[in-house]
Amino acid sequence: MVKNMEEKEIKNKKISSSQDNKSLKKNNSVDINNENTDNKVDKNIDVKDQKRKVTKKEKKSLKKEDKKTKMNGKKDKKKLTQADIKKYSSTQIDHVILKIKANERKYTIISVCIILFAFLVCSYIIFSAIQESNVKPTFKVGKLYYEFNETKNGLGDVISLVDVSPISDKDGMKTKTYTIKLYNSGKEKQKFKIFISDDKEMIAFDECSDKVVERDFIKYSINDKKALALDNDEEVSIISSTLAPKESRIYTIRCWVSDTYTKSDVVHYHGTISVRLDNSENKAK
Repeated sequence: MVKNMEEKEIKNKKISSSQDNKSLKKNNSVDINNENTDNKVDKNIDVKDQKRKVTKKEKKSLKKEDKKTKMNGKKDKKKLTQADIKKYSSTQIDHVILKIKANERKYTIISVCIILFAFLVCSYIIFSAIQESNVKPTFKVGKLYYEFNETKNGLGDVISLVDVSPISDKDGMKTKTYTIKLYNSGKEKQKFKIFISDDKEMIAFDECSDKVVERDFIKYSINDKKALALDNDEEVSIISSTLAPKESRIYTIRCWVSDTYTKSDVVHYHGTISVRLDNSENKAK
């Protein structure tokens, strides 16, 4: 019994000692774990501090780099290269071309109108110059220019029938012509008259008063139309007409001695052709 009791006490001691060892081991392991966790926390704090330190340095370096880049940018802006200028000019040109294309129809219509207007003005000037060149301003009455053709005896305003024989109207239509060119340079209608008058100076110069035929035997034709006779007046109006503004006109006159004259086979007649404005309406008013 005593042995058994001793054995039980021994067992109990062993058990208690083993339990004490286990509790010591647990405590030791807990302490080790706590130390490990403390070390890990300290390490994490150190890493975070390092990171914080690194980021501050980086921020400072980044700020410096930003300042450098800004300064470089300012320097670059001040110094423009030819390539930059060409680039900007080409972009501006492209922008202008796009605008022109957008308004191309409008510009085309305006250009065509301007060209047509210029063409019409030039045509009018050229046409007016041609009209004026058709009539040399040998004589002028108001805005009316007129010119006579040249003959062997001088200007065609002098009718000279020297030592001629009376002829028929048919042959009279084949005689030489006296041509008158007229041009109205004004902006209003112009009335005028053409006269045949006796050339007394030429008759006196030629000393042919005894050979001069009476006026009513002098025949004339205008533009080869009907043959007419002068009357006994010293001055006869053979044409009375009107010219519109910028209008020109040509008259041809033929003169001969009528075959009804039987007093002599050889006769003389000296006359002149003249142009005057017709102011009869103004006088009537």
